[in-house]
Amino acid sequence: MVRKAIRRVPISEYRKKRVSVDAFCWIHAIASNCAYEIYNKLDTKKYINMFRNKINSLTKHGIVPIFVFDGDLIAAKQETSENRQNIRDKARVEMEMAIEEGDSHRARELVKRAIKIESWLVYEFLQELEKQDIEYIIAPYEADAQMAYLNRIGYVDHVMTEDSDLIVYGATSILFKFNGLYVDEFNGALLTESLGSFFADNLMEICILSGCDYLSSIKGIGLKKALKFYEKHGSVEELVKELQYKMDVPEGYIHRFHRAKLTFMHHIVYDPITKERRNYTHTDEDYEWLGSKEAKKHSMEPTCDAGYEVEVERHFHPGIDLQSIENRKNTVKKDEYAGCQGNVTIITVDSEEGYDILHSKL
Repeated sequence: MVRKAIRRVPISEYRKKRVSVDAFCWIHAIASNCAYEIYNKLDTKKYINMFRNKINSLTKHGIVPIFVFDGDLIAAKQETSENRQNIRDKARVEMEMAIEEGDSHRARELVKRAIKIESWLVYEFLQELEKQDIEYIIAPYEADAQMAYLNRIGYVDHVMTEDSDLIVYGATSILFKFNGLYVDEFNGALLTESLGSFFADNLMEICILSGCDYLSSIKGIGLKKALKFYEKHGSVEELVKELQYKMDVPEGYIHRFHRAKLTFMHHIVYDPITKERRNYTHTDEDYEWLGSKEAKKHSMEPTCDAGYEVEVERHFHPGIDLQSIENRKNTVKKDEYAGCQGNVTIITVDSEEGYDILHSKL
């Protein structure tokens, strides 16, 4: 539905731009190509070499990547996480049966679905980024919210992902389907023009209704039906009043709908300027189920057979103090679309020399 807000762009057009990269999107794609080696914990650096090549496909064009990793599991995503684990468990059982039957081809296909991205593997990717002096952030919780926040405050110019939830969070420039040469760039400014003001103004509600990580859709309702129903009823309460006699509406759906909306609006993110956690959109309410604003390191296994965990700093940047870059701050007016209350900070560097310093050191 958002096709008219998307254009195909050569990756070379983003020279000197700061792009936040959804690290787990890359890791999952790489793991799919190295699934056998990773699942069996073989001594190989094939996946690191693939990671290096993908990084080079950005940096050779002068693009500055900032990798964003998922952090802790947020309570609102518990059900989705369990469902995905069940899918992996089922694939693993089928894979073991295929091995017993001598069907190696099927086993190799199933291992791609059975594999879980464990912390020791993520740790290796973090180590590679540090070796290359490339910035990364381990989000307090979801990488989606973190990347959208970085985009909103001007810390990055674009976000690169395969997850459409970034549209719901209000990211203004999203790069999808990167193949090493081209991306599909979503321009948030074209949303109203392509789909009308009603869709743009009620995007979050319509997308939640059609199903998201925080709430499964009512069976039979996709994005087009969600738009149609919401245009007719204007609120989830009125919509459910009608649908409960026609469809199987889960018990407590309205409560869970509003909780999903609050999760999108007030997700806890990390501010790399103040180095503090905050809500994506300001709220005076303390929603315990959103998680903690207490800054803490991230625990992970350093190797596949370590048997212990190490604590990792959640923000690595290559040795430049952003506060020392003069003229980097401007304030922008309240962003109504993202629901931002008050002023936010964006990074700017007036001189070409300052621009090069910022991008070469970061």
